[in-house]
Amino acid sequence: MPMPRTRPSPLGKRILFAYRAPIRPVFEAIERGELPASYAVGYQRFQRQAFELSYYDHDSRGRTSQVVARAINPAMARLLGVGFDISPALQSLPAMRRQHVIFTTLDGAGLPVMLLRLLGLLRTPVVHRAGGLLKRFRAARGSLRWRVTRRLLSQATCIVCYSQTQQEWLTQFMDLPPNRVLCLNSLPAVDVEFLNRAPVGDEGFVLSAGRERHRDFGLLFEVAQQLPDIDFVAVGGRKSFAGLRAPANVKTFIELPYPRLVELYRAARLVVLPVRNNRYSNAGLVLGEVMSLGKAVVLSNVEAVRGIAPLESGECCVLVDPGDVGQLSEAVGRLNEDGARREALGQRAKAVARDCFSLDRYVAQMSDLFARVASKRA
Repeated sequence: MPMPRTRPSPLGKRILFAYRAPIRPVFEAIERGELPASYAVGYQRFQRQAFELSYYDHDSRGRTSQVVARAINPAMARLLGVGFDISPALQSLPAMRRQHVIFTTLDGAGLPVMLLRLLGLLRTPVVHRAGGLLKRFRAARGSLRWRVTRRLLSQATCIVCYSQTQQEWLTQFMDLPPNRVLCLNSLPAVDVEFLNRAPVGDEGFVLSAGRERHRDFGLLFEVAQQLPDIDFVAVGGRKSFAGLRAPANVKTFIELPYPRLVELYRAARLVVLPVRNNRYSNAGLVLGEVMSLGKAVVLSNVEAVRGIAPLESGECCVLVDPGDVGQLSEAVGRLNEDGARREALGQRAKAVARDCFSLDRYVAQMSDLFARVASKRA
């Protein structure tokens, strides 16, 4: 497995990024200009900082690690209720021991690394970026699954999360020390430079996109029926439209390639993101990207929005109650007709995305955290 590095840093702090899935194809797509740097959690941007970087991903074929993994993975997957693969962490254990900090980018990458720490096989500090464990976790407080998950998460030196509801889940439900949880109160980082390298336009359609299970395309289709003179485009995953019948004024796309999705971002008149009420998903990835392009957005005011000040205040988007077809229809109809309001809202959204949600800001925040964790270890 390759372990690429930057030139030696004057600070001599070594950071290893642990990814959930094979990352080399993503790096190659970023180099070709097909994906934003945010899809690798900003690895290329961190190379500009004063660190020596390396990475591992889950493309692991070591014989010994595979044998051990076959014995451990099924039991841990059943116990935790999530996918679990310890093979790449085992194969990269010697490299991880040489680092000052390990950055685990999602739960699928982080839980195996933290198991190694729990077993005493690894002492390197871990900064863990919380992923979708919160939305998948169904165990009761105090249950065996809860206790094991808590023990694993407690091995992290610091857990980074995006929203107040995620922070509450970690500190109040999982009983993790508040001083070891860093809440960014933000959206996933947006590669503003990548998205703004081509002009935007207005081809007259309303766009909705997203693959998370909390997206409410059924509500979108109800709105489209009430607004038959407006054209809608809906982009989702394989299960997004299951059991739904799109009205005649809605064009649907499934698993659209990212470059084509960005073309739709740029061409949309406005973007509507209906989400069922929940504590985890606020349509963050799509939301940040379309905001950075200066698009007016109508967003469901779900619990996961709480604590993200620019969204919660409504200064950069129109908030509507989740599941309220009347509110959503009225908001979409008004914005579709009011070009001046769309422009003003879009410009505020663009400024907020640049100042609060940009990849450069995220890299600066995380670089400071890495430096502090690495210095404490040294």
